[in-house]
Amino acid sequence: MATLVEPVSGQGPIPNQTQLENSLWKKTMSKIGMVCGNAIEGIVYGGTFSLIATRIVSEITNLKRIEGMALTEELCKTPISLTVFAGPLVEELFFRGLIQNILLKHIPKAILKKMQIDESWIDTKAAQLARIILTSTVFATGHLTNRSDFGEEYANSQVIQAFVSGIIMGIVAETFDLEGSIGLHMARNALAAITLKIACEQQYPWNA
Repeated sequence: MATLVEPVSGQGPIPNQTQLENSLWKKTMSKIGMVCGNAIEGIVYGGTFSLIATRIVSEITNLKRIEGMALTEELCKTPISLTVFAGPLVEELFFRGLIQNILLKHIPKAILKKMQIDESWIDTKAAQLARIILTSTVFATGHLTNRSDFGEEYANSQVIQAFVSGIIMGIVAETFDLEGSIGLHMARNALAAITLKIACEQQYPWNA
């Protein structure tokens, strides 16, 4: 029979090992559920705005330029796991996680707090919007490297798409945490992968 350790004077019973393990398991499962919930909410809510703001216009634009895309065989052979899972995960950890959340939020708050300056303004809507726009600008600029794979015209349009999508994913990250923006980015890239597959099948029949 499980027993409780003798309580210290003035305190309640101290839980034993089994109770501690059960408590840890419940907390772990609760955290996993919260992460999954945030990811799903990010996909649902962010995806709705993303479809309205970017996917309809951008995909129509992309499909019109499919035949002119400078696709390489190496690009068409890119694993779907890299496009849909690994890519979004790394990008969100870097842009929304490192830049937006750590460099533009937590580090400035820590510095201001150490200097005994009011840091509450960093959590205002204006400050949130500023770091979202700044992060989205860096995120969009990074897509200029795709010129060698897609061609200059297509890559330039992709920069605009990336900026708008970056704004949406930044809002999702602020609202539903990083897992929300990761989930949305994966869903968005899955749609983009379909467009890429169509283009590759047209240019390289062996890829069908």
